[in-house]
Amino acid sequence: MQYLLRDYLQAPAGLHLEMLFGIGPATYFYTRSVTDPNYSFRRVDLIHFLPVLLEFVYYRSQYFQESHEWMLKGEAHHSITFYLIVKLLGVISIFVYSGISISILLRFRKWVIQQSSNLDRDGLFWLFGPVLTLSLIWLIWFGLRFTDMFLFNNYYLSDYFYIIFIVIAIISCWLGFQGYIRKPIKIIGFSSAEMNMDKVNSSQTFSELEVITEKCDEVMLQNKLYLQPSLTLKQLSEEAGYPAYQVSKAINAVNKMNFNDYVNLFRLEEFKKRMLADEDRNFTILALALESGFSSKSSFNHVFRKITGETPSAWFKRVQNSKS
Repeated sequence: MQYLLRDYLQAPAGLHLEMLFGIGPATYFYTRSVTDPNYSFRRVDLIHFLPVLLEFVYYRSQYFQESHEWMLKGEAHHSITFYLIVKLLGVISIFVYSGISISILLRFRKWVIQQSSNLDRDGLFWLFGPVLTLSLIWLIWFGLRFTDMFLFNNYYLSDYFYIIFIVIAIISCWLGFQGYIRKPIKIIGFSSAEMNMDKVNSSQTFSELEVITEKCDEVMLQNKLYLQPSLTLKQLSEEAGYPAYQVSKAINAVNKMNFNDYVNLFRLEEFKKRMLADEDRNFTILALALESGFSSKSSFNHVFRKITGETPSAWFKRVQNSKS
């Protein structure tokens, strides 16, 4: 391993291009693309990759060649200091863009919960997964690298250098493959403007909000909207005759829950009725859950346990025992 590292350090300086300044922007634009289907890359966005061009020029300059030579000699030189500053700025770039990306994802997650009645938890993971995983890997890598560089003079470099990058390559390929084969989250009516819907001022009194929730309850029961797995806040608001932001605020203020939990309460009650109905005894739990509006087994189990504190089979057994 030490010989491999020696060959790496002795390689021509022109072969070096670490692309540190490209990782952050790539993460950011990935996040923008998966959270906003209306987003498209514009020419002005290329400015985010300007540091990559500067990095490219630097790694092919005589100044970097000098730092390369001084590093091989193991002696201090201002060109090495500049090289370390460039790497540090690259690290800062990665974590700034990662922080912005995570902030966007958190806002989007909040929006999804408010908009969608069937939260795809696996889908949400594959929004957060690549950003969080790669950010964590880079955090570990840079922590090891700078600790070793400044405290141990690269003494342990041969123990982790290629191992870390092989791990990064494997995980990156795995995340890319899994992300490609998985179905992305799609919510009808999504737009960047609606994502900021919760910021719209609403001056309704609590009694007025109660009227809105009563209307929502009415249309939910009469039209059985909760049986639609893809039911959204926008669809409910159109049925109730109120703006989406008012419906969202009413559900939050009066029922003390978000839209997702609100709809799932209706679905859960529907499931319980079907579970206890004699004509549905021959159906499986999963079949009844899907008929009640849930989109998947995992979603149903999560909601049922969250609300009742027990599994569907345990609940059914307890209810049956109480009757006997």
